[in-house]
Amino acid sequence: LDDRDFPILIQQMQSCGNWGRKDYGYLTHNCNSFTIAFLYALGFTKEQLPRKLRKRPEKYVARGNSRFLARWSVKERRCQGLVCLDWAVVGCREKCWWSEGDEPPNECVGRTSGRVKVAAGDFDVQACDRVIAQIWDHRAVKKSIKHDESLSPARQCLSLVDPAEREPCCAAH
Repeated sequence: LDDRDFPILIQQMQSCGNWGRKDYGYLTHNCNSFTIAFLYALGFTKEQLPRKLRKRPEKYVARGNSRFLARWSVKERRCQGLVCLDWAVVGCREKCWWSEGDEPPNECVGRTSGRVKVAAGDFDVQACDRVIAQIWDHRAVKKSIKHDESLSPARQCLSLVDPAEREPCCAAH
């Protein structure tokens, strides 16, 4: 994995799994969940994970979403794991598992129903839709920030192009 591959991996993680802003849950689907999925994507096994990640508290939260660790496999170049396609008010309304082994890559199937929920041929469209939804969500956040005067210093910092100027500015605010 080199510097050019990293942005592609992050985009594929987003396409395969539940890693957008709306999927985040402080106690249920957070940076620990992403770290585990990211390590799996790089080829680590559960046994190779640091003990603190394996024993994380959110793993034991009732109705937690930490089991949705869908990811892009760097080695196999395909999605893997459990993904939620439609969140309900509490929990996941429609979930599926990405295909494995000799099954068609990037096909998502409901384990209990056996029904294909994302066909391999539709993956590109589904991935594109997910990325576009994230972009629109990001724009909505930026728009709300624009109208909040208390965030004016943060806006000024974010507008700085040079990271050597931007990072100290953001740290100060």
